[in-house]
Parts: sequence; structure tokens; C-alpha cells
Amino acid sequence: MANALKSKQKVVFKKQSGLGIAAGATGASEIDSYVSVAMPFANSRVNSNVIGANKMDRVSIATEFGIKSGKYSDELQAGKQFGIIQSVLQQTTNAAIASGAQTTISAAATIGNAGTLTWTGGNWITAGFSVGQIIRATGFSAPATANNNHNFIISSVASEVLGIIPIDNIAVVSKAAGDSVTVAVFGKWNYCPDSSQVQDFYSIEVQNPDIDVSMLGKDCCFSKLAIKATSTSIATIDCDFMGLDLEVLDGANSPYFTSHTKLPSNAALSGAKGIILVNGQAAGCVTSWDFTFDTGAKMPKPCITNGKSISSNIILEKNTLTGSAVFGFNSRTLFDYAVNSSDISLILVLAENDMANANAMAFHIPRLLIDFPDITDDSGALQCSVKFTALQYIGSDASIPYTILAVQDTGAV
Repeated sequence: MANALKSKQKVVFKKQSGLGIAAGATGASEIDSYVSVAMPFANSRVNSNVIGANKMDRVSIATEFGIKSGKYSDELQAGKQFGIIQSVLQQTTNAAIASGAQTTISAAATIGNAGTLTWTGGNWITAGFSVGQIIRATGFSAPATANNNHNFIISSVASEVLGIIPIDNIAVVSKAAGDSVTVAVFGKWNYCPDSSQVQDFYSIEVQNPDIDVSMLGKDCCFSKLAIKATSTSIATIDCDFMGLDLEVLDGANSPYFTSHTKLPSNAALSGAKGIILVNGQAAGCVTSWDFTFDTGAKMPKPCITNGKSISSNIILEKNTLTGSAVFGFNSRTLFDYAVNSSDISLILVLAENDMANANAMAFHIPRLLIDFPDITDDSGALQCSVKFTALQYIGSDASIPYTILAVQDTGAV
């Protein structure tokens, strides 16, 4: 009998309506290409303490069933993993953010490629715009048509003025007000909320259609998110999950999900395409960065349920974010931040390519502290390696939510 092939394997999942309620068999989402997936069904065993004349165990009881170390690993793609990211952030989708067509929006070039958008008589903050969002404008006439359908990252927000930086380094073009201009946050933007956090549960099935066997995890919760990018590689994502139960299906029962839609398969995001902002300013040489958002998920001691000893819930105990970055060693600034325990902000942007409206993702960490940098040698060029820990934002910028992480995906629908 032939072995199952990874090239045939599919990962299909669907959000449940609640804990203990398996998702329906139709309308699921399919990931048909990925780096790896693991859904090990862990259980502990207790052997008898009785010592017989033959001094060998005769009894072993399985206890504590559950998926304790599930992991989905992939290349990071716009539009593909945002639903999972949103579940880790424990936030439902925010409403669309846009200015609507306005004739009082002007553009101005400032320093370098950066610029501003001024909405006279309007209010960017009450309209929902925030630092770290990717926006696109439409409606600018000549000579500023290059501003249209162009990815800009918001570096600062005041009631009437947005500070913007182009992701592709093509400069903002100045234009007086008068055109009918619309500015919108493209795709979806979300963040870990200060209150009313939502815990999502999923049914996750790993299908092996070539041998007609599948593994169905129930009451699964995505618990940890790790993003990594370097200047010479494709960005990656690791999503850990836990689950309360698992079934192995075959024959007429396999697969469980009978209809599903493939998630978008866009080009992978590149660590070499994008920008990094420290305190709203474009950083110099950055060769790599990574962060991990951890919900502190734990499974309580198991209960006896339907003949199995399984946990009754997955507890998300505490949201934390830690990470690291490698900067070129060109000033004492990072050392001053560390010594003075200064709060700094970090915006990490990744894009598919150099096009003005390329799919992109932005990760905004509005408040973090860095450890004292380590100096390393990279082929003769010195670098500063720093580790950082995020703290909840509690500042006075009304556009920034009280969070440790906000994420935007221009490919999310």
C-alpha cells in the first residue's frame, strides 16, 4: 500500500460558533499549499505501581488527551493568514475606514520621499485612521496622479493632517485641494483590544485524500503567532494551536469537510520589500526582525468526558509580545533608548514587490522597550542586535488603540 503524499495533503478549517460546537461540514477554508502542519494528539500514560513476581508492567492507562502542540508554518502571504492572525489577536473585524470623497484634501511633499495629507475641516482621527495603517488615495489629478492607488504608511496622525511615507520610496507629489479625493485603509486592519477580547474556536482537519484518511481536531484555538523577516529571504509565519479533542476518520466519514474554498494564494511577502519605522521615522540599515505574540494558552486538568480524559477549555491567560531586530551600527541612539528605558514605537512593513499598489502587510508595535544592544560583526560591518518587549500603549495619541500589536493586510477581504 502506497504512503500518503504531502503534495496531496490539505488543511481545512472553519470557525466554530462556540466551545463544544463542531463546525458544520460545508463552507470551510482550505490551505492547499504550506510549509508544514503538525497536529499531534498528545496523551499521558500512567503505569501501574504494582510490583509482581515477574517485575514487569501489565497495566498502562492513557490520560490527558488533547492537541497541545499543533503548529501551522508557512510563507507569509497577504490575504492568506489574516483570519488566523485576527483570532490570535482576539478581535472581531473592524469596520471599513475611509474618508469618503472630499474636495478639501491636499497633498504636500515634506522631507525626502515623505509627505502629508491635509483634510481641511475634516478629522482623520474620528474617521478611524491610525498610525501604522496602510492607506491608498484616489481622485488626485495631474500632476499628482502618482499619489493614486499608491501604498502609504501612516507615520503620524493629527485631526486634520496625516504624516505619510511611501512603501515603494516613490515620493509624495504636492497637490492643492480641489480634486474629489478619497483616502481609505486598504484591506483589513485589526489589533488586540483593551477589553472585550473574543476567543475563537475552530474545527481543523488535515486531509489525506490519496489514502482516504483525515484527522479532525475539535475545539482548537490558535494560541501563538511568530513572524520573521530578513533582508535576503521570504517572510515566514508560524501559528501554534491547541485543541481539546481529535478524531481519525476514514472511509465514508473522511473527509469531514465536504466543501471548502481555497484561501488566496498571492505572492509571498519579501523581507527585502518594505520599510521599518522607529518612532515614526524610516530606519537605516535593518537586516532582520522577528516577533512572537503569545496568548499564554493553557489547558486545565482534564475531566472525564465520553470515556476520555480531556480538558474542558483552553484558557488564554496573558497576551505578550517579544522580538528582536538587527540594525546597522551607525549611532548611539539604540544604546540611549536602552539605558534610559525609553518607550519607542516600531512599524514593520512587508510587500510583495516594488509596485506602488503591491499587496503588503504592516505590523505596528506602538510601545516597546529594548534591551542593551549586542554588537556583532557581519563581514566587517558592525551591527546592533537588540531584543525587545512590548507593553500596552497608554499614550496620548488618540489615533492609536490601547494595544501591544495592530496588524493590517491589504489582501484581506
